[in-house]
Amino acid sequence: MRDNTSDLTPAEFSKVFGNACNVIEQKTGQKTSASLLKRDVMELFALLRSVSDSISAYDREKYNSRLTRLLKQITAADTSATTRKFQFKTRPQKDQKRDETYVQDTPNLSDKSIGSPKCIGKTLEYRIGGVYENLEKCSLTFGSEESNEKLDSAAILIRSCHKSVINFKAMPFVHGSVYIENAQHCIILFRLPESSQIQIRLHELENCDIYMVRVGLPHQSIVLENCTGLRFHGDMRKCTKIHDFSSVGKTNSSEHPNYQYESFDLCNFDTPALVELVSGSESSI
Repeated sequence: MRDNTSDLTPAEFSKVFGNACNVIEQKTGQKTSASLLKRDVMELFALLRSVSDSISAYDREKYNSRLTRLLKQITAADTSATTRKFQFKTRPQKDQKRDETYVQDTPNLSDKSIGSPKCIGKTLEYRIGGVYENLEKCSLTFGSEESNEKLDSAAILIRSCHKSVINFKAMPFVHGSVYIENAQHCIILFRLPESSQIQIRLHELENCDIYMVRVGLPHQSIVLENCTGLRFHGDMRKCTKIHDFSSVGKTNSSEHPNYQYESFDLCNFDTPALVELVSGSESSI
């Protein structure tokens, strides 16, 4: 598929892409390894990027959204299977290893936390392929430029966060997407690498401080959907394009009812300092 994709028409690519997604979807929740399925999805992300110049922006977004949903389905199915295995064991073995792509399996979480609908007050390190959700007063960090965990193409999925810090001092990939949904009173920082091509969608965010800047190249696009009270860092004013679909009825492009540009303390991208800032200023975020 990789060798012939560039020769396909948009209609033919749509059919090939859809068939590949259907196969992955059918295998999800069966005996196929979740890591192998995620690898297949990453391959499709790479294929999509290779033909991005020949398809419409609408189709790119549609295909990207389907791959994002596939990653979420794979993670959810694997988490459910792991939980069922635990139910048959009265005493988990101390040396039992779990897939570390999920927030519940991050080191230092107890078995009690695994069954909890929320992850509360935890310090989390981002791992590629994980779906991070239900974060309450947590921090999620991706480390430094020297990190060995990097892919050419991938997706970041974060959902349902409250009073938490999302701090990506670097990115684990240069092509792909970032999707954040349902966050309130959070600080969200992303330092995007030069020459990166990353789609960013923010859905149902409320009263969050946001810094998303791409090094070297201006005009990083950010899509907003049903967001209110966002504060974008002042440095973003000249290097981002905000597409606010929360206010499609607005005819005056100078009106931004759901966000404003205003500088705030980045704490030198220090996660503990940012956590302290969030904890002490809910009313001002």
